[in-house]
Amino acid sequence: HGIAMRDYLVVTRGVDPVKLEQARMIHMTNGWDPQGKVAQQTEQTGTMLHSVAYVTFQELATRVSHRNTGKVCQDPIADKMLQRIAADENLHMIFYRNISAAGLDLVP
Repeated sequence: HGIAMRDYLVVTRGVDPVKLEQARMIHMTNGWDPQGKVAQQTEQTGTMLHSVAYVTFQELATRVSHRNTGKVCQDPIADKMLQRIAADENLHMIFYRNISAAGLDLVP
């Protein structure tokens, strides 16, 4: 998805490709901490179920975000591309939701 969105932005000259790559490298170098730099570790954080539940909500939020972006960008090509990406994100969310449900069935 990231490659499709990046290519769209570069081809349509929606972004400066050099600045985009510089920002990507900063993000990749710094990484991302799902618990946050100041979060306290508890028995529940860092568990498999916690991680799968987090990803379930993250995929849902990504779906909504991409769909809304497509609607407001006022570009039919971008809208169609983001609709497709949002549909994929929905499939990801359903997958993780089913894993969460199965985990809760096994260990309520």
